[in-house]
Amino acid sequence: MSATNRPISKQRRVVYYPPTDKTIEDYARAVCFELANCKGKEYLSTEVFQGFLGFVRVAVAIQVKHLNRQSEGVLKPIIVK
Repeated sequence: MSATNRPISKQRRVVYYPPTDKTIEDYARAVCFELANCKGKEYLSTEVFQGFLGFVRVAVAIQVKHLNRQSEGVLKPIIVK
């Protein structure tokens, strides 16, 4: 078979990478600013920002690991109906 006639059943593995630290920080900062506009200035504190940033970093790491394990075939995809 030529390269253009590859069997469809052969799939390439997808590798997922997390966003850059700057992207995650920009996202966390934008969320904190929006919360400050809606809920109050306490969302602009360094403690709130750092805590939310840590949470987002952990959530991103978990999601990337999950997607890569799923891509490797270690996990079955979750189907929501």
